[in-house]
Amino acid sequence: MKKLAWLIGLAGMLGSAGYLFTYLVRWQWNRALFSGFALLAVIVVMGFAWVVQRLDRIEQSLAGSRERSGPSGMDAAFLADLQQTRPRRDHFAWLREQHEQMNVFITVLLGGGAVVSAVAWVVGRVAESTTTPSAEEALAERMGPLAYPDGGLLPGEQPVPDDASSLLRGRPTGVARR
Repeated sequence: MKKLAWLIGLAGMLGSAGYLFTYLVRWQWNRALFSGFALLAVIVVMGFAWVVQRLDRIEQSLAGSRERSGPSGMDAAFLADLQQTRPRRDHFAWLREQHEQMNVFITVLLGGGAVVSAVAWVVGRVAESTTTPSAEEALAERMGPLAYPDGGLLPGEQPVPDDASSLLRGRPTGVARR
C-alpha cells in the first residue's frame, strides 16, 4: 500500500511537472502557474510523508532498544546517576525579594505600553476631530501653486492631467482647460 501511495505521488509530480513545462513553452501563464502550484503541493505532501516515515522508523528502532534494555527502557545505574546530578530548580525564585535586582521590568514594560497606547488613541481622536471639509479646502487652495502648469511640462504638449493635478485645479479628471 505504501509503494502504491509513493507511485501515485511520483506520477502526480511527473504529470504536473510535464504540464508545467508544456504550458511554459506555449506561453500559457495561468495554466503554468496552476501546474506549478500543483507540483509544489505534491512535493510538499511527499516530503511530509517521507519525514513521517523516517520518524516512524526511528520510533520503531527506539521501541526495539527499550525492549532489549528492560522494562524502564534505561539502565538502573544510569538512571540513578541522572537523578543525583540533576540540578534542583526553584521555580518561584523570582518572587523572593533580592536587593541586587529590581524585578519590575515586565510590569513597567506593560504599563508603558498601555500608556503609549492611550496617548496614541488620544492623538488619533484629536486629529480626527480637527479635520473638517473646510480645512481640506483651505489646504487645496494653499497647494494650488504646486499644480502642474496648464500647458504641461514640455512646451507645445497638452497632457491629460492625472487625478492629483485635476483635484488641485478643481476640475474633473481628463477634462482639459481651453
